[in-house]
Amino acid sequence: MNGGKKIIVEGILNDFPGTPPERWKIQGYDGVRMELVWDFFNEFSIKDDLERSKVHGPIVKHIQARYPNKVDIQMEKLDDGHIQAIAEADNFRLRVTCGDMRVNSIKGYIKDREAAFFGVRV
Repeated sequence: MNGGKKIIVEGILNDFPGTPPERWKIQGYDGVRMELVWDFFNEFSIKDDLERSKVHGPIVKHIQARYPNKVDIQMEKLDDGHIQAIAEADNFRLRVTCGDMRVNSIKGYIKDREAAFFGVRV
């Protein structure tokens, strides 16, 4: 295990909730930004069409990347108790196996003020 290592994935959700928090309505928010944290990862790989970063294995240096497209994220719990997550888009693929996953934050935002993105920080 990679004690203390985490992968932070953040992005704009495709859908806005039908019943958002009242403060979001007051602020005029029409989009949702969410941050997931995958802790204690023991397998990690990222590939993109820019050939900018290809990383495999348990020892990873700091990586930060932003992709301006829609990403599909699939997660499942494995038989050994770990969580496997795969995030894919046309030009991007992230695969991680980790010990824990949590939603770190969910925030409202105004779409016109921020471009949609999907970001990864290790």
